[in-house]
Amino acid sequence: HDQDKGLAVSTKLRQAITWAHWGYDDADYCGNHLATQVDRSIKYDMRAFCGCLSTSAVPRSRSISMDADLNEREVTEYKSAEGSLHWVSKELRTDLAGAASLTMNCDPKVKGLATVNKMVRYARNTADLDQIVQPVDMGRAVLIGFGDSSFANRDDLITQAGWILF
Repeated sequence: HDQDKGLAVSTKLRQAITWAHWGYDDADYCGNHLATQVDRSIKYDMRAFCGCLSTSAVPRSRSISMDADLNEREVTEYKSAEGSLHWVSKELRTDLAGAASLTMNCDPKVKGLATVNKMVRYARNTADLDQIVQPVDMGRAVLIGFGDSSFANRDDLITQAGWILF
């Protein structure tokens, strides 16, 4: 009965999401790759997306003054990379979440662009990280919540907090 339900849900998804790659046991969607394993677990990665992230070179003449404002092109590159890093951290790579959050800035500087470039290189160099989601017996499932925060940990004395449920 569960297998029939799963097939029905899969069929509806395939009909609704026509722009994604759908294999029998795998799918690509918005930079995510999901693959069903033999044990019915799902392996989840973002190799292709992380591999395509790009940096914006900071010329040596600009890196002398790390507190200088970014020019219009640099702001665009900064926001693009920052948005991509937030997407990756939200979808899979929680190891990037704290640093990505700290680089969010309405007044980006050369220092921030250099930091974002470093994070992009890290994401590309560790693109092979993945997660495996194991099937859960819902009769024995337990929901656990965890929260953490840092008081005034940013340069502008803003406090950060984060939560996770699993």
